Amino acid sequence: FKKPFLVAGMGLSLDQIEHGILRRQANIQVPEYLRVGKVDPRLHVALNCGALSCPAFLPVPLSKGPMELQLKKAMAAFVNSPQHFRLDRQRNEWVITSLVQWFGPDFDLSGKKAGDFLVGFMSSNRSDYVLMKKMLSGKDGKTLAALTQFEGKKVRFAYDWQPNRAKE
Repeated sequence: FKKPFLVAGMGLSLDQIEHGILRRQANIQVPEYLRVGKVDPRLHVALNCGALSCPAFLPVPLSKGPMELQLKKAMAAFVNSPQHFRLDRQRNEWVITSLVQWFGPDFDLSGKKAGDFLVGFMSSNRSDYVLMKKMLSGKDGKTLAALTQFEGKKVRFAYDWQPNRAKE
């Protein structure tokens, strides 16, 4: 992620693209003109590092015309996936993707508190919707990232870095 590649005539690493350009992190050196005007927290479901716990690859590349719809669908798929948000009844614990812990404050940039932003894409048809909504609603990114208990159950942030290999 640190090795620069030639992009548009300049050497940029994946870290510079994600954190400097797309997330506007001041501590990452990139030319100011490359930084997005406003951070869109949905970028966290549009980018994929290829790990098992990454949000699913989008079936088609993002493109300017249908991008809004693509990002909405990607967010809905992400928050409705039991891989990313679930009650693990066997372990009696809540499991939330580590993306919320790492990038929680980015979700606040939507104009809503991070939890409300995430719940806004969640299907009310989920079996655990009422409890998920109660756990996430009204909480900003920092508060979500610090969750350790909810309704008497441990909250565990999880991420599997193993490569997501193509199925044969």
